[in-house]
Amino acid sequence: MLKEMEVALRHFLLNFLLIFSKGRKGTKPELKAGDKILLIRLNRIGDALITTPLIEVLSKFGGFEIFVLADRKNKFVFGNNPYVKKIFEFQKGFAGFFRTIKMLNKFNFPLVIDTHPDVSTTVSFIIASLKNTFTLSFAKGNEKIYSETIQILNKEKFRIAEWLLQFADYLNIDYSKKEINITYKPGAESLSFAEKEIAKINPGEKFLFGINISAGSEARFWGIKNFTKLLNSVKGFNVVTIVLCTPSDVEKAEIIAQGRCPILAPDTFDKFAAMISKLDLLFTPDTSAVHLASAFKIPIFEIYVKYKITGNEWYPLNTDFDIVTTEEPNFNNLSFEKVEKKFLDFFQKHLTNQMTD
Repeated sequence: MLKEMEVALRHFLLNFLLIFSKGRKGTKPELKAGDKILLIRLNRIGDALITTPLIEVLSKFGGFEIFVLADRKNKFVFGNNPYVKKIFEFQKGFAGFFRTIKMLNKFNFPLVIDTHPDVSTTVSFIIASLKNTFTLSFAKGNEKIYSETIQILNKEKFRIAEWLLQFADYLNIDYSKKEINITYKPGAESLSFAEKEIAKINPGEKFLFGINISAGSEARFWGIKNFTKLLNSVKGFNVVTIVLCTPSDVEKAEIIAQGRCPILAPDTFDKFAAMISKLDLLFTPDTSAVHLASAFKIPIFEIYVKYKITGNEWYPLNTDFDIVTTEEPNFNNLSFEKVEKKFLDFFQKHLTNQMTD
């Protein structure tokens, strides 16, 4: 009930803003190297990760100083990014909102890009409150508050990271999409942790196969029976397999592994990322793990809940992958047998490739 009331209030406030806003106009700024650009990306970790290709292009190829407005949940994604000049944390609450706006207005950004493909009431009010700036976003129903908007690309053909790169195209930045990828840099402590764990687990430096069982929600947990069959399917190969999970999923991992392979449950996202960077292949139901593997060019086999989602927008960028999807809200009817052949073909391809390198 409270959630429904919150949604209704947000809709009311957004409609109020759109009705009474005078609209924002302006001329496309003529930016030069060294100018500041603010990107707004709140909420989920995966959303933050897919914003990083745009950040790289704007900084590396455009020469701009990139500032990011993030929130408490996802700001760490940008923490070690060499292309980010400064990170602002959005402050929640009435007083926090105005402190955030006051802080941002001090920088006089010539360009602010709202990277959210969907309408956000919070971000809409942020945009409407910024002064003396040109604002850019996707056309998504609240165009009135922006200086200019661009159309979202075809969902069947393009990933969200590619949608975001349209902002670089708008600024006439020259770059090659084949060279652009997710950027995530684990810290030195996390890399050291991963290297020590791998040295113990895989002293012979065999092909290292990681099975991530955690996915952020119970709907995307594939089930103990399916993961057990997956583990059994590779036991005849000369590889080292590890089960990756969050600390809260260790009990499930122990039932799946049954002492046959190591379990790693890093206590931070950064350590989890560092572990993924050491793999030769990753199996995962989680899109954040997909984007991390993409950052390190680790081949990915993904199972994906594609419920009420059209197109391929969440697929990985610039790394080899294969995928099995379900259009149901969970994995209840996606058995291992429906995944087995496609997975083993992908697995053996990369195992063979490593042996012949």
